[in-house]
Amino acid sequence: MLCDKKSGILTSIGKIEQWRAHGEVYVANKPRILPGTHAPIPAGYIALDLEHEEEKTTAAVWTFCARAVGVANPRQLTIFADETHQADLLAQLADFLAAYPDLPVLSWSQSDIRVLRKAVTEISVENQLIGNLTETRHHTDLLEWTKGAMILPTKSLDLKTVAAYFGIANDVPSMNGSVGSARMRAHRSTTNPSVKEEIRAELIRYVRSDVTLLVGVADHLRSIHDGITPPTGRHEPLHADDVIYI
Repeated sequence: MLCDKKSGILTSIGKIEQWRAHGEVYVANKPRILPGTHAPIPAGYIALDLEHEEEKTTAAVWTFCARAVGVANPRQLTIFADETHQADLLAQLADFLAAYPDLPVLSWSQSDIRVLRKAVTEISVENQLIGNLTETRHHTDLLEWTKGAMILPTKSLDLKTVAAYFGIANDVPSMNGSVGSARMRAHRSTTNPSVKEEIRAELIRYVRSDVTLLVGVADHLRSIHDGITPPTGRHEPLHADDVIYI
């Protein structure tokens, strides 16, 4: 351990080496694959993103977008539901997952799975969503995968930051998790139908944009790690792209 004389903060040699390596990658502006064996990013998966509110023991999912990737006739489903229709939203997500029993789920962080576990447990949805998604179905946390597999020349590993590095367009640059939470609270508090409709549309655009970013980032990370030609912004045409307000 080393101690900074000015701050008195102890820093491990390993952490210093990590900072140095990131600095080298940042200056070179070229990703570096870390040594070791890394699980492959699947070519076929369900890309999933949620917008939610979470307390210590409870959670509410306001909207989700799920896209089947790398399959014939891929589908995308986006649903918005307020706190009074959580069971319906979760049941529809379960039905979507059931249509692709062999596909793993890929999200940018484990928090989406944690939130789903809380939400399903609280509402007691009568289906196999918890077992299907959090116990028996494989899940790839792409953020943790990236931390363990490579160093990127980005200031952070926020999904939008990584997507911007790869040149993936962000349709809603003004939205982030904090803004989304504020808009959800505004939706709950207002009685103005037009305001509610505007907020729903904003959140729908946000979650759909994040899934597009997620799929694009996964393509680039897989290409870098596997040493193949990077993708050129290809997008599989969707067989169905449903947006539902409950």
